[in-house]
Amino acid sequence: MKKWLVLCLVFLLGCMPKYTPTARIKDYGAQGALVLPASRLEMESLVEQSSTLPHIEHRMPQSPEKALYNWAYIRLRTNQVRDLTARFVIEEASMTREDDPQKWPWQYDNYKYTLTWKVRLQLTDKKGFMPFETTTQGFVMRTLPQKASVNETKALWADMLDEMESLVNEKMSNDIADNLIDFSF
Repeated sequence: MKKWLVLCLVFLLGCMPKYTPTARIKDYGAQGALVLPASRLEMESLVEQSSTLPHIEHRMPQSPEKALYNWAYIRLRTNQVRDLTARFVIEEASMTREDDPQKWPWQYDNYKYTLTWKVRLQLTDKKGFMPFETTTQGFVMRTLPQKASVNETKALWADMLDEMESLVNEKMSNDIADNLIDFSF
């Protein structure tokens, strides 16, 4: 009797879905804020939402646009030294899915996911003069079998968003450190 009970428990536990964390918000506390010599920080998005295939941002737990907003909110700070306006503009943030059919008989039919982004950070004065501007853009591409579970798909999306944030963070941090060192005084 005990053997049957243990066997049933093992079977039931094996059938339970695996836990996959959804959107992860990174902690940049060890790196500190990216301080901009400005009195105001404005965040703007030029992204047009699309809910038709191949766009799948609406299916994601956290959209690429929201992940970029979170990054800017956490990392960018003003030091109130100069009367400049810092603008963080999200020009593109999309996730698309395309069919990637099998090439060999032993392969699954796959989906190809492409995460694309383009963001701009600029400093402007009241007259419209722009002493600093940097842009970062890129893409992350992954494939996953069409038969993959929902948890595997969400984990892939979360990893792609993490990679995007890391690349944006690295590029923006380097550009700000290299070009804005003389603006702080």
